[in-house]
Amino acid sequence: MSRFILLIALSCLLLTSGTCKKEEGEPPPYFECDYYHYFPEDGFPVLTPEDSAATAEFLVNSRTYSRGFLEWKVNEGYVVFSFLPYIKNTIDTALFNRYLRGVDRPYRLRPIYKSLDWYDLYALIMSDALFIGTVVDRRYIRDSTQCLWYGIRNVYRVDEVLHARFPLKKGDYLLESRDGGYSGGCTPAGQEEVFTSTTHEEAYTVGSKQLFQASRQHYARFFIGQRYLNGKYMDEYCPNMFRMLSNNWNADQIKDMKLFCKEHFK
Repeated sequence: MSRFILLIALSCLLLTSGTCKKEEGEPPPYFECDYYHYFPEDGFPVLTPEDSAATAEFLVNSRTYSRGFLEWKVNEGYVVFSFLPYIKNTIDTALFNRYLRGVDRPYRLRPIYKSLDWYDLYALIMSDALFIGTVVDRRYIRDSTQCLWYGIRNVYRVDEVLHARFPLKKGDYLLESRDGGYSGGCTPAGQEEVFTSTTHEEAYTVGSKQLFQASRQHYARFFIGQRYLNGKYMDEYCPNMFRMLSNNWNADQIKDMKLFCKEHFK
């Protein structure tokens, strides 16, 4: 009798253990916006006329863009929206003024800090996070009725944090939306659905590990631009979503970026 009870107990233990292993092997719901709580108080992006004018004036005075260029791009509010964190003082404006302000376009490819040029330092100073990470999963959003601008979602695992303006640590996940994918509800009646991919997509394939710049501004700026405001696209805004940028930085540049972060960010 005791052997029979022991056998039943062992069978239950093995069954429970197998169930646990199966559950442990399942990925978390990291494609869902509500899975993340990095910015719980953030709302839908807004660019007021006052903020737009102040940012445009700053961009002209800092020689980042010419007034003529901004007037040409007046209907594309994302140009000034990308630099709104300077006006809102949510980035280190002292670093921006020291390294980025007043550098004319022809000189931006010249090294400013060791091997890093203007664009490298822009990534460091303006980004929400700079991290070495791995693309662990991808999903194509296919909607046959609604037209979506962001049709690709990537999930990144953080392997090393160089700098972040919000709590971020090794092992955390970050969610990205990219334009492209299936045309779905954007397909005109009578035409066949198409699939498109964005440029440099090979840098964001599953398994790719490199240095990424995480920017909420680059994701959110779509929602204040004419593409969204004209009512064609029906994307839902996610406050915890990013757009990842990568310049395929080499080992020396990554080393210099780490040194820059160590010197300038606490």
